[in-house]
Amino acid sequence: MDKTTFIPELKKTRFVFLIRPRRFGKSLLVSTLQSYYDIKKKDRFAEFYHDTWILEHPTEERAKYMVLYFNFSDILKEKEKIQEDFNLYCNKVIDIFLQTYREYLSYDLIQKMNKDSSAHEKLRTFVINLVESEYKLNLFIDEFDNFINTLLTDFGEHEYKRITHKAGYFKQFFTNLEFLTSGTGSGLARLFSTGVSPVTMDEATSGFNIIDNISNSSAFNAILGFTEKDINEILDYFISVGELKIEKKSHGSHTGLL
Repeated sequence: MDKTTFIPELKKTRFVFLIRPRRFGKSLLVSTLQSYYDIKKKDRFAEFYHDTWILEHPTEERAKYMVLYFNFSDILKEKEKIQEDFNLYCNKVIDIFLQTYREYLSYDLIQKMNKDSSAHEKLRTFVINLVESEYKLNLFIDEFDNFINTLLTDFGEHEYKRITHKAGYFKQFFTNLEFLTSGTGSGLARLFSTGVSPVTMDEATSGFNIIDNISNSSAFNAILGFTEKDINEILDYFISVGELKIEKKSHGSHTGLL
């Protein structure tokens, strides 16, 4: 179903967090937003968004940003290697980003980032140096709590608290993100993050309290999944082409199957 109608609504807040269960289409939504904002895909807008609402109603931010995407479900879930793998994964993503957007970045900035060892240090260096640049960053973090929830389930509360409390490296990552969003001239234009657990969000991102959790907002109830209208349109189509041999009947304002 076409979810591009939500793009103008999402732009009303810069830093967004969305919680939904697994297999609800969070990653597909993130992919849709990535392609929409990516300056590298400016010339492919019609290709990606044909037959969607946003094709005829683009916002002024279309194809305006460099896009950095993390998917934390890709992080190793072995307790002894989790911190190392978190840093290795993030550094790999950042290195690929530097190659992808090198035409928009200065040589000096790339050299500075290559000297930093940790992922949050690289991000900090990057966004600080983007303040005066015409090119800003859109940051996407998909499944931000995936490996955290696995640790909690498999190894218990102690291991969970070790990385989400006080000086834990995961908590520090989000604390540094708050620094990157401060000030009107920040190089980080927008942040969109998804997850499945409000507990992890409250614990790990308490230092990042400017993020807007839209999970319970009625305006975004249908941003993922199918509405009743969607289901009826799907059924009508398959009935019309003879793929479903069923009848529909109305129950007041609702439609059911016979």
